[in-house]
Amino acid sequence: MKAASYTVIRYVADPARNEPINIGIALWTECHSELRLDATALERVVRDNPHLHRDALLYLDPFLRERLASYAHEDGSGSVTRLLTERSLFPVVFTEPRFTSLTDFSPEATNATMERLLARVVKPRRRSGGGPPPNVMKILAKRLAPLVSRGAIQPNHVFASSRSGTPRAVDFFANSRANVALDVLRLNIQDARGILERADARAYKVIDVTEQNDVDFIVLCDFRPDDMLQETNDNARRRIESAGATVVTEPSIAAEHLESRVGAI
Repeated sequence: MKAASYTVIRYVADPARNEPINIGIALWTECHSELRLDATALERVVRDNPHLHRDALLYLDPFLRERLASYAHEDGSGSVTRLLTERSLFPVVFTEPRFTSLTDFSPEATNATMERLLARVVKPRRRSGGGPPPNVMKILAKRLAPLVSRGAIQPNHVFASSRSGTPRAVDFFANSRANVALDVLRLNIQDARGILERADARAYKVIDVTEQNDVDFIVLCDFRPDDMLQETNDNARRRIESAGATVVTEPSIAAEHLESRVGAI
């Protein structure tokens, strides 16, 4: 897996209300940057703000790309960093950099990650109708079923040895020489305090297991896609990572971690 960063591009249509709307993603690595705005999100901005002309936001995509191109002499990280520190882009604003991962640095992998981020963070969600959100555990279990059936991955594995002396169970364990534990942490709730308490408990579990076992620990965090909880979710992620775990937020990325380690032995 390759480390990458991204920022959510937002538009503040009414400075008096100061209610930014997510409209796109800027994604970058050490050597490459990619920017994409979502057409349906731009349409929503205009629809929800009648004072804006229908074509008012058509300039944004070429404008931002021109800014990035003006920093072409810098690497991917540096060019986006310059863009984030611009003071003359209002009403366009950017979130603090966030972290994600790519399978590799190919255009296909970059595009897949960009589409995933747009779908999760930017694309307007339906206000009614539809079924419940997909169950992360079921998605992961289905993806890993072939490896479970051949014994390469064990579900509900119990580590008998821990720092506290308490047996600790994890959702999946890639055994043999892979030595990767994967746990799903359900944080799809609205209670900020509850999110942090769960994160603290999982961080302690990571430490409890890894201090007595030679194992890499991955935590799949099922966060609630709510901008109001973003700071809390970021804080929860940092707490778990500080315990030595790798945090991912997509079942596909979690599965790829295990598949790659099992395939490497």
